[in-house]
Amino acid sequence: MDFTNNQEVIEAFNNGTLKIEISVNDGNYNYEYITYDIKNNTILKVDKGHDYESELGDKLSVIYPNMAWGMGDGPIDESSTNTNDFGFSLLTKINDDTYLSQNITIKNFKDKTFEQICAEIEEQLKTTEFNMSIYEEHTTIDSTVLENIKNSQKKTNITETIYDDVTGKATTLYTWTFDGSKITDTNLNLNLKINLGTSKSKETIETLVGDKEKSMVIEFLHHGVLPIGTTVKVNVLGKYNNGDLVTLYYFNEETKALEMVSKNLEVKDGFVELALEHCSEYVLAYQPELIVDNVAKEEEKTNNAQTSSMNVTKYASIGVISLIAGIYLVISKKRTA
Repeated sequence: MDFTNNQEVIEAFNNGTLKIEISVNDGNYNYEYITYDIKNNTILKVDKGHDYESELGDKLSVIYPNMAWGMGDGPIDESSTNTNDFGFSLLTKINDDTYLSQNITIKNFKDKTFEQICAEIEEQLKTTEFNMSIYEEHTTIDSTVLENIKNSQKKTNITETIYDDVTGKATTLYTWTFDGSKITDTNLNLNLKINLGTSKSKETIETLVGDKEKSMVIEFLHHGVLPIGTTVKVNVLGKYNNGDLVTLYYFNEETKALEMVSKNLEVKDGFVELALEHCSEYVLAYQPELIVDNVAKEEEKTNNAQTSSMNVTKYASIGVISLIAGIYLVISKKRTA
């Protein structure tokens, strides 16, 4: 390597802080990490050990060719910092652009035989949910993906994550969850993109909520019905604290009014989970009493079939009671006569 034009390397060399690490592997997963001081021509430290992760990863990749486990020198295991755990993903290809993955974690894998590890993987695969990532330029899923989710009879979590260009920190914006055991109609194309904190009707919606600083508009690019059993967890972007209760309202474009969908939704780990049947524009409000005058009355809602059916049942019951009372009155008069 040529470091002659690298100013940082030159400065580090001149002030005696330049050190390099040399990794030596003997082919049997035994390694040595040597920390070497170039300027003083001195070995500072030698770490020796056995690379259990690489050995297990190579063995498993023979049995599971669709295995994704390595990034750099270690296994994928974002959920745990315990070096005794081994995490990886098994990929299922849907098409050239779409993969579903199942995340597997083997606890204390160094204490288990290879046969025990394989048996544990097979058990986890029976219940482990599927995962999928979407990106700014690829946010749509079609009937093929939905058909695979339905056939799996499992839940599939589809997430959009953004990364800070400077720090590399990952932030999850939202996660869709589709339940394969509940999906009936797969003949859908769904654009899963969600705009958080902005929408085409934002100004109108904010005039209805009163305290716009404690509300957050949510716009779904897909408009229309969703598969049965769909939920979505959205990042509240710091608007609320964990433990806060918020209310979800649907913005009716025809009436220009807000319709309550659900209340007492608790913010957990910076997210709110929503159960939805169709997509449109919504708003979260921290203080629902501030907007009660702007919310459509229950009987005026156009998107709540359950409310209508409850009213029909209520009025039918009143009619039956009235009829029984009338019959009783006629009988009583006859007896009196």
